[in-house]
Amino acid sequence: MARDAAYDIVLDGRGYMLARENQLGTGPRRWQVENVGASVASQSPKEGQYGNQVPIIELPMVWHTGHLGYGDAKQQQEGRYHYCVNVDARFPEQIIPGPKVHTLTTTATAPINRILEYRGQLYALGGRYLFSVQRDNTLVTEKDLGAGKVATDAAIFNQKMYVGMGFAEPFWEWDLSNWGIWNQSIWNGGDIWRSTGEAWAQATGSYYNKIAIFKDRMWANVSRFQVKSVSADPKVAANWTGAYRVGDPGLDITSLIEFGNTLYIGKADALYALGSDGRAICITPEMRSPISIDNCVNATAWHGLLWVPHQRGLWGIQRIGEEGFAILAVTPGANAVAENPVRGTVTALVGDNRWLYVTVWNGLDSYLLAGREPMQQEALTEQMIWHPLAKLEGVRCGAMCISGGWENPRLWLGLGTKLGYIVLPRHGDNPLMDANCQYNTNGSITFPAHSWQAPVTRKVFKGVEVLAEGLSSQRYLDCYYRANRQSWLYAGRVNLPPRNSLRFAENGIPANQLEIRLTYSAQEDDTPVVIRDVVVRGAERPTACELITCVIRCADNLPLHSGAISNRKAADILTQLKYLSTKDRAVKLKDTTGTERYVLVLPGIEEMESEQEGTQERELLLVVRMAEFHMAHTEGTAAYGIWNESTWNGGDLWG
Repeated sequence: MARDAAYDIVLDGRGYMLARENQLGTGPRRWQVENVGASVASQSPKEGQYGNQVPIIELPMVWHTGHLGYGDAKQQQEGRYHYCVNVDARFPEQIIPGPKVHTLTTTATAPINRILEYRGQLYALGGRYLFSVQRDNTLVTEKDLGAGKVATDAAIFNQKMYVGMGFAEPFWEWDLSNWGIWNQSIWNGGDIWRSTGEAWAQATGSYYNKIAIFKDRMWANVSRFQVKSVSADPKVAANWTGAYRVGDPGLDITSLIEFGNTLYIGKADALYALGSDGRAICITPEMRSPISIDNCVNATAWHGLLWVPHQRGLWGIQRIGEEGFAILAVTPGANAVAENPVRGTVTALVGDNRWLYVTVWNGLDSYLLAGREPMQQEALTEQMIWHPLAKLEGVRCGAMCISGGWENPRLWLGLGTKLGYIVLPRHGDNPLMDANCQYNTNGSITFPAHSWQAPVTRKVFKGVEVLAEGLSSQRYLDCYYRANRQSWLYAGRVNLPPRNSLRFAENGIPANQLEIRLTYSAQEDDTPVVIRDVVVRGAERPTACELITCVIRCADNLPLHSGAISNRKAADILTQLKYLSTKDRAVKLKDTTGTERYVLVLPGIEEMESEQEGTQERELLLVVRMAEFHMAHTEGTAAYGIWNESTWNGGDLWG
């Protein structure tokens, strides 16, 4: 647009004359435009150790540890990650491959639903068969329960194993009282020594589905809604006493769990506690929907709480004296977004010293996770910190057990009709401390989207540095990145210890936020890659706003560029500018070059008296400040490419 013929500037439709440097009508006009913009990037203390430049020059983006758990799609605090597959990030300042899952093929005719250990011998129940696992990992079929039969539960009571068959078949008893105790020679040789004389016997007219040992008695549900107990020979029907009704007669009992001084009964709708008065009280009435035969299955006690799986999540339940129960929501992946596969229904769980192991089923695959309670110094809102360890592809886990019958403890899993196990470290929980631990040979970890807590400012990312140990040409990491949640792109391979640097592009990757994913591959399972640091380097490009400062002449009879004399009075000029400084809307400005824009006139008009000579009109100099009023144009659906000078200067990123 052309400049105004009479005035220096036009503001809200009115013209104004600017003062000049020497106030005598000569010299440069008192007009100044400066770009005002400040970084809003927030650098964490850890990131400050990797660089101390100002954000518009270079700022590091650091993932240093993942020990505070998974589930964050966006970076909220250090120490957390989005999710991982076959990766173990439980321990501070180390990310390693997850444990190797060994599998044993069985002849089970239904999914493994019970794994238990007695006197160092491990047993597994699957359909019509009861198996024992020998020291050389071979399986022995201890009992064929009959064609078409499916065992429902098993437990040890008075040195005998009892195997429930549901309500269509009487239960079985296996006398194990003549079993001996293993010794070192037998340990190395394979099997536990057993004496002759162990015998199987089937009850007559006595049925049960689930079983628990509580207060030196064996308890079982003898119908869909009733439980009884016995202290003498369970095969004698007259020895069973009591008949405690539990909940709705039309809903199945799914589990019996002994914990403290209470027998807990899981049903398809809720969890019940059997009181000393013989009444079963529902302690989770709010969770009676949805109804499922999987609710409360495999509930277990660990660290002073009862851990109960349900279609709506996982609960940690603690009794508070006679006042009732405290119920904690501790579901793994409760806040996971749709692309995070590590979420679903908890199907099995077992507690170890420091970790609670669970499996979750997402409808396609199962994931093995380990959870722990937050320590006091960890400022978290979560009741549990969860870590995925292994993907159990295409199978649902129906049972878990930790066994001490081998040189290293083992975590056993019922993987459909197969048995699986992982080797746990001895004398601790960190696999790097035990050379017997074995690792998965493939996996990945995805870190949260990071924006330096400034999601709307533009950044230019240079590249990524990975600090890792144990790398080689046969054991390496592949790095991928994703800008603004668009497609994942390959950055390069990391196979040289200790630090590798990968460049994204010659002139950088423009984005508001960035994600990093590392995948690893190895040819052996005994030597892990250890990831220590992942550092992305970039710079922030904050949006700047123009701040205009000018000095306006305020006097009667001001001469104009057209040669005419202004008919506006000084008082009118001052009043109008003060009014604009309080106006709650932007006004149009035509500046000294004729450029038009909208501005906010900032409050506070400064007045200075100009030096006058002779009969000249008295004149004030008014200092007026204005801020450009606009919003940057963005296209939310555009795919970001590489910017060049013309597009960068134009305002938006090229799509």
